[in-house]
Amino acid sequence: MWRRCRRLAMKMSCFTPPGEPSSVRHGFSTQCTPVHYGTRSRSSSLGATSSAAAARAISTAKGPHVQDSEEDEDEEEEEEEQEDSYGKQFEIGPSLLQDAPPAMELEEVSFQFLEEITDGFSEERRLGEGAFGVVYKGVTKNGGVVAVKKLKYPDVDPEYMQFKNEFDHLKKLRHPNIVQILGYCYETQKKPFIMDDRTRVTTEEIYAALCLEYLDNGSLQKHLSDKFCELDWHTRFKIIKGTCEGLKYIHDKLEEPIYHLDIKPANILLDKDMVPKIADFGWSRIIGKEQICKAKDRYGTPGYQPPEHIETGEISRKFDIFSLGIVIIMIVSGPEGYAIYLDGMSTDEFNKDEFINQVRKDWRNRLQATYRDDFSIEAYCHQVEACTQIAVNCVEKDKQKRPDILKITEMLNEIEIDVGQNSSAYPEQGKLFTMHDLVHDLAISLFDNQILDQSKQGNNSGSSCQYALLTDCSKALEVCLTPRARLIRLSFLDNSRSKLSDAAFTASSMRVADISESSVQTLPDYSTGKWKQLRYLNAPGIPDRMVPESITTLTKLIYLNLQGSAIIALPESIGEMECLTHLDLSACERLQQLPDSFRNLEKLVHLNFSNCYHVKGVPDVLKGLTNLQYLNLSQCSLGAFNCRLRGLQDVIGNLTRLRYLNVSNSLHDIPVDGINSILRSICTFSNLQHLVLSANFNIFCIPETVGKLTKLHTLDLRFCSNLRRLPASISEIDSLKFLDVTDCDMLDKSKLPRFSKCSVFLPHFFVHAGDGKPSSNLVELKDENPPKLEISGLENVKSVEEAQMIKLVEKTTTRELQLEWTKDAKRSVEDIDVLREFVPASTLEVFTLHGYNSVSFPTWVIRIAINLPLIRTIELNDLPWCRTLPPLGQLQNLLSLFIIQMGSIRKIDEDLCGGARAFPKLHWLGINRMENLEEWNTTYSHSEDGSGVLVFPKNMEMYIVDCPKLKLKPRPPAGFSDWVIKGSDNVLSSWGEEEHCQVTELFVRNSKVPLHQWRVLYHLPALSILRILECRDLTCSSLDILRGHPTLKILTVEDSESIAGLLDGLETLTSLEKLEIISCTGAKALPEGITQLTNLRCLKIKRCPELVQWCKSEENSMKLAHIKKIKLVNDEECDEELESDEEHEDTCKFTETTILLQASICSS
Repeated sequence: MWRRCRRLAMKMSCFTPPGEPSSVRHGFSTQCTPVHYGTRSRSSSLGATSSAAAARAISTAKGPHVQDSEEDEDEEEEEEEQEDSYGKQFEIGPSLLQDAPPAMELEEVSFQFLEEITDGFSEERRLGEGAFGVVYKGVTKNGGVVAVKKLKYPDVDPEYMQFKNEFDHLKKLRHPNIVQILGYCYETQKKPFIMDDRTRVTTEEIYAALCLEYLDNGSLQKHLSDKFCELDWHTRFKIIKGTCEGLKYIHDKLEEPIYHLDIKPANILLDKDMVPKIADFGWSRIIGKEQICKAKDRYGTPGYQPPEHIETGEISRKFDIFSLGIVIIMIVSGPEGYAIYLDGMSTDEFNKDEFINQVRKDWRNRLQATYRDDFSIEAYCHQVEACTQIAVNCVEKDKQKRPDILKITEMLNEIEIDVGQNSSAYPEQGKLFTMHDLVHDLAISLFDNQILDQSKQGNNSGSSCQYALLTDCSKALEVCLTPRARLIRLSFLDNSRSKLSDAAFTASSMRVADISESSVQTLPDYSTGKWKQLRYLNAPGIPDRMVPESITTLTKLIYLNLQGSAIIALPESIGEMECLTHLDLSACERLQQLPDSFRNLEKLVHLNFSNCYHVKGVPDVLKGLTNLQYLNLSQCSLGAFNCRLRGLQDVIGNLTRLRYLNVSNSLHDIPVDGINSILRSICTFSNLQHLVLSANFNIFCIPETVGKLTKLHTLDLRFCSNLRRLPASISEIDSLKFLDVTDCDMLDKSKLPRFSKCSVFLPHFFVHAGDGKPSSNLVELKDENPPKLEISGLENVKSVEEAQMIKLVEKTTTRELQLEWTKDAKRSVEDIDVLREFVPASTLEVFTLHGYNSVSFPTWVIRIAINLPLIRTIELNDLPWCRTLPPLGQLQNLLSLFIIQMGSIRKIDEDLCGGARAFPKLHWLGINRMENLEEWNTTYSHSEDGSGVLVFPKNMEMYIVDCPKLKLKPRPPAGFSDWVIKGSDNVLSSWGEEEHCQVTELFVRNSKVPLHQWRVLYHLPALSILRILECRDLTCSSLDILRGHPTLKILTVEDSESIAGLLDGLETLTSLEKLEIISCTGAKALPEGITQLTNLRCLKIKRCPELVQWCKSEENSMKLAHIKKIKLVNDEECDEELESDEEHEDTCKFTETTILLQASICSS
């Protein structure tokens, strides 16, 4: 017989076989008392199972229980007596979806209720499977959603222990990055069973489940299908940081730290805002003061376990840190990147820095397609690099080298601040104010019980409440407030997706309603009259597509914020809201049409339409809004076929009270005359303080009347690429503090107006000679210390002393420095003498030298590796007389090097390397417009074995552009993977029998030699991508040149003649997956061997009329039947797709950002 016992202290039933102490089972004590069991049992907490659990465990663990004694019959009678009392409890559960209170008095729910809300635990409701249970989606009758984790094998000890373990831990964890437990189920049901001998026996089944908060976006695992899935970097960083914050909480913020021991993407769940929450605590353990222990069994998931645990069973904090590192690697680089990392770690030659650089490179390519702001791109790339470095450190084999979670979160906080404060990629944020503790205490004492804050324990009632912060927007106010309350301001902090109850706003005295921190789906009905005193409504991000018409009954409303909502239209009668002064519709991307009555909002002072890409009728409604002081129309016509702001020139002149105007990236389709009219009108706005005209390429000049804007503080002209001049009158605006002309490529900086303060133009500073004066204006930089400094017009420096006075070496804040002399301009001082005094601070990271005219460099440049150890980017541009290069290869942190237009250099030799182990982190190398460069000697002297060949880091990109005489001797550098060759035919053709290069991507542009002379192709066995652009002769006398590329997967040919020879050799490219032929008029037909390319999945033919017709013919279309995606385009307006399969595979897509980057670098 099995003995039944109850551990009274824990209120938990436990069972021990004869001869064994009860502590063997479940780790409980040996205190036991007789217990009984019933037909259906319940408990007041998970640890409080009834006597029925005893019999259930006996039945399920040892087989059916046979009733063969009077004692059993008596026991059954007692069970029947208990059944009624348990039945009364069986129906509870609908309140499960409400947040558990801080005390975590969790609710017990019946298994029947769980079956109802999960549709009988159907497959359609199945969400996933955890370590010991299957998770289902539960939906209650009122629409609430919960996740139900059902124990798979409750009668099996390890499964049950994990269930109990997760419950014990989750019930005491309260953190925004830990999944929240809402309730539980633990009960038995007796079922009759007839044995083979017709004996009647009774069996019992155990039902155990945890009820957890439902997280809309599921697990992180499903979002990591590839490294460039739908998650942008900002979201990925949020997931990384949130996960680390959750881990920090369980490691360092609890009295008894908890080690999770199964951190992996499947156990990181994401809510509707992509906030991560750590889940599945079935493996977790409280280790105690020892902090390190040894386990007989192995914990966690293979692939996420640290080596010390695999080898010895050791468990410590560093177990979770190792798993965290693997997760971060997958977040930043995707499963493919993780696989590459694992493969590399298995070899002794793996270079972690190269892996980090590759991740950064991939993200840079993607970010450059999204952001125009270089600072934002650099800031995000810095985050990418930092996160990847953290991950690499976390997976160190030696656990002592892994950082602790406090250090990790500290590093993440630092880089989050960097981007958050400086990146223009972030939306505008509200201002945050800090109140001194003493002032706060005084305010609390004065308000006494007028404040109700349900988010804080112990503050759940206010007898005379006027200000309330509630946590449940589905309840009526009467539930929360006393009759004496006269509510003025109401805010919600509600993480459920509840509908906003009309009864939540029954206080007729209410003036302010803020639901910005809630997750409501729709706005309530405003026609009840209870809202009539409302002045302020903050409701951003509402998912509902329609704003209720009744909102227009809020005739006293002053402030309305619907930012980021999914609305497609506004109420037709919105013009009846006659008191409205502040309206924010920014980022309402689906908003399409404004009602005619909008123009009746004559009291509007603040109007924000930024990022409303599709909204029409804006100029029409602006006619009557003459009281506007703030108007933001930035990106109002982005991606639109017809300019949404056409006609703005006819109405903007009426907005004379404007203080802030933003039309960034919105005026593209307005004709130049219209642009000039708009600018002339703007220059009459005497109150204007901030004017943003950035990213409008059809602005050519600013009117002279801009000088009349006497209150102007900020003028943003960034990326106005066609802006030619600024009027002299702009320097007369005494109030002007910031004038940004970054990337105004056509603007002559030497003719910029002179301001009394040089800080106006910073980071740009042009040196003026100062006619009749003994010195230039360079001295004005003496007290400036900007993060970025571009000094041009250095030929106007009149003495070495001027250069000494600005003390560049002390400007430690300056991380980017550009020094520029005007080409062919007369000098008062030799360039080398000026440069000698311009020693930057050792903190410099980016250095550009342009137009330098001396033959050699000063000492600090020759010793640059010592003086500037942190340099990441160097550009040497238009140095016509320099004959040698400094030893840049010894810069240990150098990522980018561009050598451009140095006409006196005929040979690059080992001086560039400066010795062995050169360029350890180099990511980009560009050699551009070096017309006289004849040889690049890629060997360097080595003290031990004589000489070696320059070896670049793996995955480096090299650009050789317009170097017609250049030959690489004795062979190309090793290591790099991406190669762009433009107008440099000797690099293509002058190859001997050198060793092969492991280049995987080659882009050839503007070659005049025929294809069969491209000897470079014989030495690239790993080539997978080949792009050919503007090459005259692609005749191929021998197909051998193509047969040597069994790995080629993508071939693109554009704007090239005589392509027939290349096409004839296609059948040898058996691994080809994608073929693009663009603007090649000589292409008439595809070869018969096209049918042999069984891996070809994507064919794109554009602006090749005869070839397009060939493909469309019925006979030839059969030859292409095996290709899944075919795109035939005759011109820009004709686009026909023929698909033999509806499936659109991601492998058919290719990233355009690489081409864009290459084109920008190759452009002359």
